Parts: sequence; C-alpha cells; structure tokens
Amino acid sequence: MKIPKTIPCASHEFKCLFIKNLIRDAGCRGQIIFPIREVHLDDTLEGTTLASVFWHEVFHMLDRIYCDESIGEDNIASLAEGMAQVTKSMGITFER
Repeated sequence: MKIPKTIPCASHEFKCLFIKNLIRDAGCRGQIIFPIREVHLDDTLEGTTLASVFWHEVFHMLDRIYCDESIGEDNIASLAEGMAQVTKSMGITFER
C-alpha cells in the first residue's frame, strides 16, 4: 500500500510528506504539525518501521480530533505497533 498523499480526518485534510533528514534535524521518525495540517515522515523509513510510524501519526491525529488528546503517548505507541502487526499479518505492506 502506498502511503497516501493526503489523509482525511473529520473536516480536515492532512498532507503526508516524506522529509529528508527528519531524524537528524528534528530527532524523530515522524511528526504531525496540526496548524498546517501536515504529517511528516523521515524519507529513509521502510517496511514495518514505515507502517508503525505512519500509524503512530494517524493515531495522534485521531486522538487530537476525536479524543481531546486523552489517549496518551504510550497508548498511541502501542496502538501503532499493534496496527502495524495487524496490517503486516494481512499481507499489507507500506511503501513510499
């Protein structure tokens, strides 16, 4: 499955961008920037790591829009890892 160029959520649409050197420059593999509605993913990610980071940012999006940021970072990390495992077991792989 290709990472989508945009992700709709509620009445919003978030651009999904691969950013060169995100890990080096921002210290993270992925980030979501709500004011400009962008999801940034490091451009070196692939396979299960790409899936996990993608789901992690999607869960942050859902948490903020639907749950008033009540899920928490640890739970978001767990959900993202779980979703990456589920999609992999279904034969769904993620690519740029």
